[in-house]
Amino acid sequence: MAAQVDACRGAVGQLVSDARADAGRVPPSRLDERLGQALARWQLLRPGFEARLDVPGDAAALPVTADRSFDYLVLNLLDNAADASRSAGSDRVALRVRRRGEFLALAFLDEGPGLAEAPPGFRSDKPGGLGLGFALATRVCEQHGGALAPVPGGVEATLSVARLGQGV
Repeated sequence: MAAQVDACRGAVGQLVSDARADAGRVPPSRLDERLGQALARWQLLRPGFEARLDVPGDAAALPVTADRSFDYLVLNLLDNAADASRSAGSDRVALRVRRRGEFLALAFLDEGPGLAEAPPGFRSDKPGGLGLGFALATRVCEQHGGALAPVPGGVEATLSVARLGQGV
């Protein structure tokens, strides 16, 4: 198990390193635009899902220069939400953003059974799931000065506004 955790950390580190190497190719954008683009890409991969994006005005115009690991985080957690909703017979997911001082809270909401707590290490309730996605998403949140935690109806990623604007 420890070797798997180390391998996961190494993979995330490589993702961040690769993203930094081509950071010049990730143009700065507004948060609402960056999330809208990520959601559009995700819907191409998961057609048939109704996805709602809620970014209020106090967060919409925030500048984002974060590396591609931010996009990975969004796509992965939308996928997890879709899987949870599908397990409950639903085709709906939502991404709700809220600004909390110097942090952003991105809630990935689904209609599934929910998580009582964050899966420890590599564990998944999905058939055939390894738990790697949640572990990687947690690491990406940590690298952006935040955390990932279960909330009613899904999971919430908190990220530092300053780090999103610094290309971390």
